[in-house]
Amino acid sequence: MPSLVKKLRRGRAYYYLVYSARVNGKPRIVRQVYLGPSDQVAARLAAQVQPTSAPPGSHTVLRELGASSALWDLVQKLGIIDLIDSEVGPHRTELSVGQYLAVAAINRCIAPTSKKAMKEWYAGSYLSSLLPARSRALEGQRFWDAMSRLEESHINAVEEKLLVRVRQLYDLDVRNVMYDATNFFTYINTQTDSVLAQRGHNKAKRDDLRQVSVSLLASLDFGVPLLHHCYPGQVPDATEFGVVLDRLVERLRRLSDTVDVTIVFDKGNNSEDNFKRLDEMCLSSGGKTKLHYVGSLPPSQHRDLLDIPLSRFTLLQSKRLRGVTAWRSRKKVFGKERTLVVTWNPRLAVKQEAALLTYLKKKSKALSAIQERLHRLPTQPKSAQARTTVDTVRREVQALLKRKEVAHCVAWSVEAKDGLPRLEFSVNQDAIEDLKARLYGRNLIVTDHDDWTSEKIVLAYRYQYKLEHQFKNMKNPHALCWWPLLHWTDQKIRVHAFYCVLGLLLLSLLQRELAQKGMTMPIPRMLSELRGINEATQVLQGDPSTLGASTCTTTLTRMNHDQARMYDILDLSRLVGSGVLGNTKSRRRKPHPASV
Repeated sequence: MPSLVKKLRRGRAYYYLVYSARVNGKPRIVRQVYLGPSDQVAARLAAQVQPTSAPPGSHTVLRELGASSALWDLVQKLGIIDLIDSEVGPHRTELSVGQYLAVAAINRCIAPTSKKAMKEWYAGSYLSSLLPARSRALEGQRFWDAMSRLEESHINAVEEKLLVRVRQLYDLDVRNVMYDATNFFTYINTQTDSVLAQRGHNKAKRDDLRQVSVSLLASLDFGVPLLHHCYPGQVPDATEFGVVLDRLVERLRRLSDTVDVTIVFDKGNNSEDNFKRLDEMCLSSGGKTKLHYVGSLPPSQHRDLLDIPLSRFTLLQSKRLRGVTAWRSRKKVFGKERTLVVTWNPRLAVKQEAALLTYLKKKSKALSAIQERLHRLPTQPKSAQARTTVDTVRREVQALLKRKEVAHCVAWSVEAKDGLPRLEFSVNQDAIEDLKARLYGRNLIVTDHDDWTSEKIVLAYRYQYKLEHQFKNMKNPHALCWWPLLHWTDQKIRVHAFYCVLGLLLLSLLQRELAQKGMTMPIPRMLSELRGINEATQVLQGDPSTLGASTCTTTLTRMNHDQARMYDILDLSRLVGSGVLGNTKSRRRKPHPASV
């Protein structure tokens, strides 16, 4: 518990809030907060008891400080603004192109908004102190003008130079990298010309909308982005993987020239041409750095591997693979004999079985509803009977059971009886047991790492979840969010993707820095804690006889334990001056523009 201490200085009483703790077994004062002379302390207490006693026009301004200052500090360390400006060229506006894009990237991390609303967000964050600018410089049109100057060649050049700098400053491990792709639906009108925005299979189930696809290469070391590429929404992942491989190799060559690089990818990128390309690749002359891979295979294309009994599987020894068993062999895959590891995870099997039973329960309820509707059909008007035929009911059932494994588990038939269709169905328990024995819990991993142990191969493939989490972060409205995408030209969409990935880079490095100091947490929680560190400025309106001067008292809001640790680890006091927890500073000055 803190205690109140009075100290006399030249006959005047001053008060401090003192925190004590035992240091080496002895009580010591570890922290003290200056409260002020007795008359000021009494005035503050009176103001709390009678809040209406503040002069008319007085108010308190709250600004988000933690996240904006931490991200801006990273922008400065990496020299992102100078990198962008050196590529784009000189500017004639109050803020440079690099500064506009840095602000946009930080906004994506903290509170994604439209360019029109950027000015209001900027005024409410500490960024307005770290990067002072007039209000009109933050108009939406100014951001659009800055974005117009950034071409695809500029983006690629900046990304390459930035990653070289990241590796130098943070000793980033790029010996193991992950690759995957996702897509983002848009509300771009059908009549709007766009190469990137196309209709395709959307992972958010919005096949009715045009979408933009983005591929991402990231390090296993906290999922730091190494390369991204925007491509049309209808292009299959496997096709894009083949296109991006050359860029991937060139990027890895710039980042690493003396180590083996292993790329981890999922089965959606498989094709015979892609595996041939992987087999041929060598990142540097003399074979100093080679490209290896760890991928997976779809079980439907290798059913012989599903027939292997679990009794032939061996328990893996890694603590992170508790209960997982594996069977290892070599098999000809995509024209070449490769190492295969078939794994069985009991926890995954239980989850998949539970999901199947829940899905079957839902579909059985829907099929029962169709049955009841058909039983009531004789009482319906002739027109309704004419519209309901055996073919229409069969198509309805087929659409309901479009998942292959579910279709195998439900036996059904639609036949005509007394001139009207009738549906009969039943759940096939034998099919469910077959799925449990042959498919559920199994995963087929393929690699060219013949020298790796089975444990190391399985762990490498499991790291794919880190990239999946990064995509979830880009679709999380409370963390780093791709939406809203309020652009409809391909050039602007590419710039939008660039500063979204730039934001992801900043957050990944911030997460990595905190983890190295003992604070491990997911990005959404990290952002939530940082956004909770705010600056409060109380503006007391002065008397007109004093020429309008006002008194401002600025302090940080109360921080919890995690926020205080993050504040110290990131050394944010460098950016906020004497803004230490509980410390206040009073001065007579004109209020900050953000306070007006």
